[in-house]
Amino acid sequence: MSKWENSISYPDFHRLILFSDFFNVSLDGFMKGEQIVISHL
Repeated sequence: MSKWENSISYPDFHRLILFSDFFNVSLDGFMKGEQIVISHL
């Protein structure tokens, strides 16, 4: 598990924005986990 998953450290704010854009969810939804992300591989 990563340091982020273990609550040891957190990614920088810019990276969080990139993640939320990649998964097409709001930053608030991404951080709170209120939206379901469906991956299309």
